[in-house]
Formats: sequence, structure tokens, C-alpha cells
Amino acid sequence: TLVLLTTSYPGWQVRVDGQRQPLKNVGGYLAVDMAPGAQKYTFSFRPISFFIGLFVSVLSIAVTFYLLFSAVKIDMLKIRQKLLSFPPDLREALAGFAARFYPGRHASWTDYADLLGSLVRSVPADVYVFSAALGVYLLTRFWGLERFPIYFFGDEAVQTLFAQDLLARKFHAPDGTLFPIYVEAAALRWTPLLSMYIHAVGLLLFGKSILVTRGASVLVGALGAVAVSLSLKMVFKTRTWWAGALLLAVAPAWFLHSRTAFETAMTTAFYACFLLSYQLYRTSSPRYLYAAIGFAAATFYTYSNAQAIVLAVAGLFFLSDLRYHLRHPAILLRGALLTGVLAIPFLNFHLSHPGAFSEHLRVVGSYLYQDISALEKIKIFIQKYAYGLSPGYWFIPNEHDLARHRMAGMGHVHIGLLLFVLIGLLICLRNLRSSPHRAVLLAALATPVGAALLDIGIARVLAFVIPASIMAGLGLEWVLDRLPRRLNPRIMGATVFTLLALGNLVLLRAALLSGPLWFRDYGLYGMQYGARQLFEEVIPHYLAQNSGDQILVSSTWANGTDNFIRFFLSPQEQKRVRMDGIGTYLFKRMPLSADEIFILTPAEYAQALGSPKIGAVKVEQVVPYPDGSPGFYLARLEYSEAADQIFAAEKEARRQLVESQVTIAGETALVRYSQIDMGAVQLAFDGDAFTLMRGLEANPFILEIEFPSPRRIAKLEAEFGLVNLQVTVKLYPHPEAEPVIYEGLFMNASGNNPVSMEFPQGLDRVAKIHFEFLNVQSGDTANIHIRELKLFP
Repeated sequence: TLVLLTTSYPGWQVRVDGQRQPLKNVGGYLAVDMAPGAQKYTFSFRPISFFIGLFVSVLSIAVTFYLLFSAVKIDMLKIRQKLLSFPPDLREALAGFAARFYPGRHASWTDYADLLGSLVRSVPADVYVFSAALGVYLLTRFWGLERFPIYFFGDEAVQTLFAQDLLARKFHAPDGTLFPIYVEAAALRWTPLLSMYIHAVGLLLFGKSILVTRGASVLVGALGAVAVSLSLKMVFKTRTWWAGALLLAVAPAWFLHSRTAFETAMTTAFYACFLLSYQLYRTSSPRYLYAAIGFAAATFYTYSNAQAIVLAVAGLFFLSDLRYHLRHPAILLRGALLTGVLAIPFLNFHLSHPGAFSEHLRVVGSYLYQDISALEKIKIFIQKYAYGLSPGYWFIPNEHDLARHRMAGMGHVHIGLLLFVLIGLLICLRNLRSSPHRAVLLAALATPVGAALLDIGIARVLAFVIPASIMAGLGLEWVLDRLPRRLNPRIMGATVFTLLALGNLVLLRAALLSGPLWFRDYGLYGMQYGARQLFEEVIPHYLAQNSGDQILVSSTWANGTDNFIRFFLSPQEQKRVRMDGIGTYLFKRMPLSADEIFILTPAEYAQALGSPKIGAVKVEQVVPYPDGSPGFYLARLEYSEAADQIFAAEKEARRQLVESQVTIAGETALVRYSQIDMGAVQLAFDGDAFTLMRGLEANPFILEIEFPSPRRIAKLEAEFGLVNLQVTVKLYPHPEAEPVIYEGLFMNASGNNPVSMEFPQGLDRVAKIHFEFLNVQSGDTANIHIRELKLFP
């Protein structure tokens, strides 16, 4: 019998060499009788409920799009009027140019020149100024894109890697979902990542590189600059609307993050487009509601923190303009249907992962799960929310954010714009009855909502720069309107453009020349410098020069360093590089070859030199940090003659059990246990399966409990990290008596598949209980994760 460790569930089928065969159920798992010889067994999940649901979904989507597009009417009269509104010389040039294409006639170079000249003259001057502003924006984003920020983060590389995996699986998730939106970015941290589809386009066209990955983010981020300018032009009718792109570009927080591939940059750009579309919905045409909903969904599905922002601002917009919404019931209904369709990925994900949101908050350390009162949690939320909106956070340099998210000596929004932002804020407050002004305020108020559940950080609240830039544009227009009339408006406009463009160029110069030396901590808690230098330059060159060597790269200097191997190296190079540090080789005796070269941080290099287990450290190359100090050492290591003896003594010392006092069911018990490297033994008895203690190396992991007073024990329930586990339980009526022993084998034990053992000879008096948890797939060492142990009478 062939047994598949997959739960037997209605809808599964199996074919053997293409022929349908009956399924069996073995202990709750899928199984089928095996035929002699070599056969191909194909298991497939095809429940009838799926096809019913698929039919309903497709029909609903078709009806929704029919209702949406039935509302779009092409008004030929308006199109004709628009054509007639072209300047006369342009209309004449177009007519003359078209006449040249009658049979037997061809346009001359003069005709092309006349047409081009008419086209150039027909474009308003402010459009040329905006084009120049957008050119400055793109120049200051793309110039030196690989050099600043000086790090290339694992969270940037993973965007392209998720896109690569998506293409390899033909746009399916590992669980088979077509066109997935949510990905498990880290353990228990599911996040929406619409951006991987955008990176997939760059990957297909240009391959993997820092320039391509960050460049995709820059291009999408430019939508934010365009949206800010169009909001000032189409909604607020300002003359200097073109300045919006430059006002956004000169904000240090946006300058820094728009040059990265962090998903917060794309999220902010989509948020700007959403705000513009909503303002046009209120001022131009109700049909812009569909675009607003589309961009809101793009914002929602690009960054986990943005989900809270979008829900908050959508609720605020709905309530603030309720009367207007109700005056257009047909469009409101279609918008609701479109929202329902776009919400399908969100609903599907939360039905299949109902605890994902709370698990994510717990993993990142939200105070919502701390043992404090509800009133205290509300107080913390208000404090963090207020800080996320405070001028002190946005305009004054702070050390609250990590160094890699700041530009030294600068606030997140340029201090020179503070006056204009404040004037714009007062304008919005004075025009609170105006929906567009109110929308800018509400968009700003919503941005710290998600971050306030954790802690304020610029990556989480970056979307605030959009309403702030619009306010700055309104404030700038107000100031220009109050200048003496004798000043030439064109000269003033040119002055504003020049100052803002120079501000962007000064930022660029400072970033490229001084940025590498702003912060001198280049390690894990600082700039995490070295990905490009190691994986794009040093390692490929070293592998080419030393064909037989294996490279072991330390993982202690950055987050997600394993992503760099897949991002930078070819499949052939990947076989010769792995993430491993000297800590592994100092913890226990490992095979150490002369063909292995370690890439060590300065701290690890000092550790190697100072360890009596290491006999020789032969440095072959030093990779410097930007300030010239040693950053990474390429070295070969050798064990000392005394290493074996030291390892043996340390291993014996680690076998000794640790004693501790633990509260179990209201009583303090004496607990002895194998040494651990994470958590605390109390966490195994705190009633919370999310917390854990992890064994250092013992396999089996031993845990003994001596109760202050004997008790009846008839059952054990336990949760572990995913493992195939043999559990041995010894119940002692008193500490020196012969125990009653129970054993059980549990495959795929985990939080979703807890261990449960009953003791039919349950003793009325158990003074001591002894557990042995053995990972059956490991040797004499294993990291066993114990999440929760519960004893029942």
C-alpha cells in the first residue's frame, strides 16, 4: 500500500499509469493499493464544490464587468468638440498632413516639420515645465541607483525572487492557487505582494540585477509624483501644479525609499493614485470611483501595513461624502460589486489562513498581545498615532527610525517645506466643507493607523508624504498669489522650478558622496552593507579563480542573507556557496576542508583568532567598509590539536540538566530539562501555543517535573514545531518508585497536528513525570521546539 502523508478528504482521485483506481484511507491519510513493477501514481484534488464555486465566481465576474462597462458611453459629440478645441494652426497642419496621404501623394520632410512645429506650439508651457520636473525626478532616482542606498536589502532581493518563483510555477502558488497575492515572506508572516507581478515583468525583460529590481520600483514610484501634480492641476486648479512632483521628490524619506525595492514605495505611489482618483470622483465624474477602487486595491495588496491604511481611509471617505455617494446609487452599486470582486483574494486567504493576521502581529511584537489592560493598549495606540502625525517626527531629524531608513541630519520631509505644509493644512481646514480638501486631510490622518498597532516607522507611514506634498503645493500657490504684482509670474515660476530642482540635485549629491559615511555601523543593526560587494563582485570573481573551493558566507551581518545566493549567483555558482558561519564550527566538531573558505565579519574574525579550537586563520582577502575599515575577511581555518578534547568536554557539560522552578496549574514545581537556546521553560506551561522553548541540541530532549504534592495524570496534550516525534512518558507514584511507561510515535507533529497521549492506567498519585522527546529523523542532536504541554487528570 502506498500512503501519502496528505489528509484524506472528499474530492481526491488517484490514477495509476493513467487508469482511475479506488482510494483508501489509512489512518486519515490518502492511500492506494500498489501494483507490481514501475508505475506512475498521480493524485489529484478535484472536488465538485470547486467547479461549482468556479462557475459562480466566473458568472459573478462576468456580470460585474458587464455592469461596469455598460456604464461607459462614448460621446462622439464631445470627442468632436475636443478636436475642434485644438489650436487653429494645429488643426490646419493635421488636415494638410492627412491630405498628403491620398493615393499617389506622399508627405515631404517639410510636411513633417510643419506638423511637428504645430504640435510643439499647441502644447501649453506648463506641460513642458511638468515634463522637465518629471525629468528631474527620474534623473535623481536613477542616477547612481546601485550606489545609494549603500545597502541592498534581503527584503529587496526577495521581491524579484518571489517573481522568479511565480514565473517558474506558471503563476501558481505552492499550494496551487492561481495568481496568488499573499506570500509567506517569513515564518508566520504572510503579506500581500502585488509588486512581485511588476518585478516579474522586469525579470522577463532584463533579468536579475539591483538596477532592474530597484528600477521597477522607481518607475512605479513616479506614478506618485505624477498623481500629486495632477491633483494640484485637475482638482485644485493651481498654476504651479507641476511643482507637485518636485515637492514630493525633495522629501528625504521619499528620496531614500523611492530608490529602493521596498514594497512601501510602490504602496505609496498607488496610494497617491487612489487619492487623485477619489478627488476626481468627487469633482469631475462619478465614474472615477472605479479607478479609485482599483488603486485602493493595488495599495491594499502591495504591503501588509497598507491594509489597515486603506480600510481606515475608505471608511472615512465613505462617511464624509455619504450624501454624494447616495446620489449616484447605480455607480455606487457597481463600485460595490467591483470591490467584492477585488476582495476575493483577501477573503480566500483569510478563509484558508484564519489566524494569519494575529500571528503576524504577534511575530512583529505588537503590544496588543502584551499582558496589559485594554485601557493601557488604547493609551499606547493614541500616543503612537499622535507621534506618527507630529511635525517633530516628520520635519526634525530623529533617531527613532533605524539608520538605514534615514538621511543623516534631515527630517523625513524637508524642513524648508514646513511653512508651505502648514499653510496648506490651514487651507484644507478652512475649506473643510470641500470634499477634495477634506480628502487630503483624511488621507493624512489614516496613514499612521496600521503603524500605531506596532510602532511608528517611516516604512509603515511613508504614504503620509503624499498628502503632505499636496498641502505643500497648496501652500506654495497661496504664497505666490500674495507676492507683489510687479513680479513677473514666469520669472517666479522659473525661480520655484530652479530652487526645487536644485534641492533634488543637492540631495542626490549628498547621498552619493556623503551617504556612505553618514552612519558607521555597517552590520546587522546598522546599514547591513555588503550584499553587492560580496555577491556581485568578490564571490563570483573568487569562484572563477579557484575552481575547487567552496565558500561559506556568514549570515550575521544582514537580514535574509540566504536570498542573496539565489538573487546574484548562477545555478552553478550556487552549488559552491552556502550560508554558514564560524559559530557552527565552534559549537561542535565539523568536517573542515582546506578547500573551504569562510567570509567572516570583523567580530567573527576576532572570535576565530581568540578561540583555542582554531589552530590557524589564513586570511586571503579583506573587503573594506566604505570608511576603509575591514568589513569582511576571506579566510581558511584549521582546527587546533586540542579542539577534539575541548569539544568533548563542552558536549558533556551540555548534557547536564538545568533546574528551575515553574508554576504549573497554580503550584510551583521543580523542573529539570535539557539545555535550551531560545525561550524559557515556563513558556511550555503558559497556555499560549505561540510562545516556545527550543532545545539547544539534545535529542532526545529530556524534561522532568517533580510536583509539590502528588496528583492524578491521565492525559497529555502537547504542541511542537513540525517534527516526526517519538514521545516517551514515565509516571512515578513517588520519585524513587518504578515508573509506568508509555510511548507513542507521532508523524508531522505540529500546532495543527498536536500530540495527544492517554494513560489508561492513569495513576491517582503522580509525584514525578519524565518526558523524552526524540526527533526520529535526526541524529544525537536536534533543535526540538516545544510550544505547549498540558496535563489532564
